[in-house]
Amino acid sequence: MKNPVYRKLISIFLALIMITSNMSLSAFSVEDVNDAIGSSLTELIANVYWDVVVKPGLKPGVTMSGLPDNAEPGFEVVMDQYDLSSRKSASAVGEVLDIYDIKAVDKVTGEEIHPTEEVEVTITNARARKDHTVYLIHVLDDEEVIKNTEGYYEISNAAFVSAFKDAAAAAERATGKSGIVCVEYIDDLQRDGYDITFKTNSFSIYIIGEGNKRLVYKFINGNEIVSEQYVRAGDTLYDPGLSSDTYTASYGKKFKGWSKSVNGLNSLITIQDLNTELAAVNWDNVNDLDVVEV
Repeated sequence: MKNPVYRKLISIFLALIMITSNMSLSAFSVEDVNDAIGSSLTELIANVYWDVVVKPGLKPGVTMSGLPDNAEPGFEVVMDQYDLSSRKSASAVGEVLDIYDIKAVDKVTGEEIHPTEEVEVTITNARARKDHTVYLIHVLDDEEVIKNTEGYYEISNAAFVSAFKDAAAAAERATGKSGIVCVEYIDDLQRDGYDITFKTNSFSIYIIGEGNKRLVYKFINGNEIVSEQYVRAGDTLYDPGLSSDTYTASYGKKFKGWSKSVNGLNSLITIQDLNTELAAVNWDNVNDLDVVEV
């Protein structure tokens, strides 16, 4: 059955069965049932309406102001070209709503142009809900752009790096580090309906992400970041995979475990300990992209 409308209707029916089957007959009233079914059904209907009616009708595009006279916008939806479906890759960037290749090209030759001045870009009919908070992730895939960009983040998430091989190669040439992708998080957005406006002085791949605040856990060995993991409420950290044997082979030393500074003192800590701490985090006191070094 390939029709998405039928699939969504079936999902509503199955969800109602799950909701009611998980309720104890002795533990609820009619009002409880109505509230539980009502809230879940409302959310499901909203999701179906978005997926089946609204989203397919949005045809994203781009407009720009501030381009050189010889340049014009270039735009392509490239969501299907990148696999960000796994939990580990998604944890680096939140929920991926869409991926766009945005560029400026020469009107005559069609060659890509990197502007020397800041350009205002508007993604029109972006496939992101108007009532949801979103941000843009700019994947830096040009060596010179990386060298001239301040405040970028290095994502070492293996699944994310695998999805953006060209950007990883550019990052290695620019920084000398392998297994990373350099990105900018653009939070300063203006939204008007489904249009999203931001400013930039370079172009490449842009990811529309959605999600709550993130903590960045950096597992560090000396000056080397072994693993960088982005987590939100409800996420868990995974073991970076640095075993005693591989550590000894690479560094000639015995790997005793990870440590974390507490009150100026380093204490050994396990991944399980870190996940216990993560589960107890008061997210009201967290700023987006706060860093925890291990």
